Amino acid sequence: MGAFLEHNGEFAMFSQEHIIVLLTVFALTAGLPFFARRQLNKTQQLKLGRGLAVGIFTVLVAWNGIAAWLGHYDWKQDIPFHLCYLMSMILPFVAWRPSQRVHELLYYWILSGTLQANFTPRLSESFPHYDFIYYWVAHSGLLVYIIYATVVYRLYPTFKGILRAFLWVNAFAVFVLAFNLLFDTNYFYLMAKPPTASLLDFFGPWPWYLFVTEGLAIVLFGLSYLPFAYLKRKR
Repeated sequence: MGAFLEHNGEFAMFSQEHIIVLLTVFALTAGLPFFARRQLNKTQQLKLGRGLAVGIFTVLVAWNGIAAWLGHYDWKQDIPFHLCYLMSMILPFVAWRPSQRVHELLYYWILSGTLQANFTPRLSESFPHYDFIYYWVAHSGLLVYIIYATVVYRLYPTFKGILRAFLWVNAFAVFVLAFNLLFDTNYFYLMAKPPTASLLDFFGPWPWYLFVTEGLAIVLFGLSYLPFAYLKRKR
């Protein structure tokens, strides 16, 4: 249990450990939909999707419990107001009765934000620390789930969904900004950049990086839609 609970500070981006995680995520993202479409009936496909969602949620709850037990829980950082954490919390409810309109919101948010978190993780702990396990289950798990649900349930995003996803994420940002101002927090990185390397480092100082991020979000949403635009045109 010592290696699971004690700080090791050994994680490094694009280390062998990181590459193994990325290859595993790629294999699951490609393999699970292929398996489900060929080997499972619709009821079994739905149960597998629900299982993925509940698993991600369970790991989030366990992470909060472990952090509180160790005295590491900090409400100024650990409330699920970062978008990936929030999606992990609501995922079981979304996955229980998949909806096209809700699904495409998650599709654009996950493909645009969580994908980047896989390549530039805000993480210091190496395996098998509980922070390491939680981070990758949450961020990579969201990516695996959304590709699975999109392909297996045929919940394909729409062009109109880009605007809806942009408006909803900004509405959430306004709420989080008010919380940050009231309680001196930095959820959603609205008040300052994350302490570890990220794409925001290339976008200038505060508040300019926020405006750049707004434009980038639209671009990334559009890129996420391109495969389905191509399929729609081909049909």
